[in-house]
Amino acid sequence: MSVAFIEKLKRSDNLHTVFFNKDDAMCKDRRNLLSGGIANCIASNFITGIFMTGLFLKIMASEPESVRNDYIGIQSTVSQLAALIFPLISPLLFERLRQVKKTALTFLGLHYFFCIFGLGVLPFIDIPTLTKAKMYIGCVFVMQACSSMYGPPTTIWHIACIPQNIRPGYFSVSQIISPLTSCLIALLASFILDNLQNTIGYFPAIAVLRFIGLAFAILHIYLYAHVTEYPRETTRRKVNILTVLSTPFKYPRYFMSCMIAFLWAIANGLPGSYFTAYMLENMGVSYSLLSAASFIAMPFLMFFTPVWSKYVKRRKSWLTVMALGLLTYSTAWVLQAFVVPGRMWLYFISLMAYQSFAPAINLANANLPYMNIPEENQTTAYSFYAVFANCGGLLGVYIGKTFISLTNGISVNILGTLMQNRQLLLLLTFGYKLLISVLVLIIAGVNKRHNVEY
Repeated sequence: MSVAFIEKLKRSDNLHTVFFNKDDAMCKDRRNLLSGGIANCIASNFITGIFMTGLFLKIMASEPESVRNDYIGIQSTVSQLAALIFPLISPLLFERLRQVKKTALTFLGLHYFFCIFGLGVLPFIDIPTLTKAKMYIGCVFVMQACSSMYGPPTTIWHIACIPQNIRPGYFSVSQIISPLTSCLIALLASFILDNLQNTIGYFPAIAVLRFIGLAFAILHIYLYAHVTEYPRETTRRKVNILTVLSTPFKYPRYFMSCMIAFLWAIANGLPGSYFTAYMLENMGVSYSLLSAASFIAMPFLMFFTPVWSKYVKRRKSWLTVMALGLLTYSTAWVLQAFVVPGRMWLYFISLMAYQSFAPAINLANANLPYMNIPEENQTTAYSFYAVFANCGGLLGVYIGKTFISLTNGISVNILGTLMQNRQLLLLLTFGYKLLISVLVLIIAGVNKRHNVEY
């Protein structure tokens, strides 16, 4: 039965065109891309995500909540700073290389090394808590630096395997498989952690997860190493940081894509890890329950991703779909703000809303870096995109951290619910996302009038 099901999937128009068309030599590369992305997703769920936040909170457990909040904010800020600086440096190296694969994968390997081993040994070192916290933040900086060096050239290398006519189908499949894999593995990892920590302790249990993640990190690198690197245009002129910062201004339509990424990154940076910390500390929720809740909501993502993908094809507009998704998706943040003891059911509803409307944003975001990108100096153009987006993320983190600091100890009664600052921050995020949806619609209209991709 399983073999027949796989054959049926292969014959479906979308999957056949994207992954199994024998007349398209790039299909094998796209299969390796998708498989490598899945391996990356599995590795990341064993070594990052809520487990990174949980590990940091455990390391800081002896410190007051105000200190923990400050260090959570510092960690987010440092990560965003690395993401801001190193995409500027990346094209200085990669724009001159005819082949980027080996160098890019070296940076990916370094990212995994510091993530798995650098963070993994910290709990077992007998040093003061705040020193551990500072070393943890230092490792996060190096991890993000390696990731930011690796990102721009890899993105341009990979997108060559996904032509414009293939992208809606490819992104639709990847946007279903990756979150589904993420939920399944997060649920499995949470189950392993919740059971192991009762027998061998929390930190040894985290170490076990990191070694499992290591196996999939190696698989991720192996699969990406088998993605063909097609010839691309390289620049003969000297590339410097000024070149990276000025290139997109020569292409106004691409700059609009960068502007949307900037605005969206602010929204992502605003809530930071504060809600996860709220659920773990204030609500007393276990890792398993958080992961199980996400898994229960997965059918909504699986159903609505193809729906939104068809809507993209019908409207021929990525940005209109993104704006509609933002309008509806933002409701999840309001619901989460009202999650208090006795109202855990609201969290489940918020995840269902999130999984129903987030695919519209995810599909548009997946294509956004390539929307109206210039034909030449693409690594430089994408590096600016990454830097500009990370500027937005850094600004969002700063606003979120400042809000938490200014409202520490403050509670506000809203519609009969007494909210602390971590919940109020979600309402701030909701209002801002509504504003973005209007701005995205305006940019879509401008692009449409200029007869460019919108």
